[in-house]
Amino acid sequence: MMLANASDARARKIKGRMMHFFAQQQTLVAGYRLNGQATKKYESSAFQAPIFNLATNANTADAEVLYRNTATVLNKSVAQQPYYDATITALVAVGGFRND
Repeated sequence: MMLANASDARARKIKGRMMHFFAQQQTLVAGYRLNGQATKKYESSAFQAPIFNLATNANTADAEVLYRNTATVLNKSVAQQPYYDATITALVAVGGFRND
């Protein structure tokens, strides 16, 4: 989540590539290999919440697609999620943490 708030040129390039890749996916699953192949078949709030955070901190067409595809992550009850998923979702909901 710290990457979403980073502003240096290298971070912007990485964020752009990540958003472009994830915006093209039909469903965001819980993990991917570096070649883009999905490693899991299930969705995970722990994976989707940071991507939602990335999309809310950008202003591009890919970010809009990602925002629409991941916004439901905040609608899920954290009481029904595993601890890690709930913690990451709650951090995103309250604005994450800043790299100050």
